[in-house]
Amino acid sequence: MNAHPVYLIACALIGLAGRRRRAGFVGFTVIALLVTPLVALIILFATAPKPEVREQDE
Repeated sequence: MNAHPVYLIACALIGLAGRRRRAGFVGFTVIALLVTPLVALIILFATAPKPEVREQDE
């Protein structure tokens, strides 16, 4: 069995989980591709969520 599709799907899932972080979907997908999805997951949990921008009512 070829593990490449499983690895790419795991990287994409890490990207989806990181879409609300500063690095975003693309950033975490690239991080997962460069290191491993497990290390990227640890980095994901170590980073804080992106602060929400609230619009003020006038």
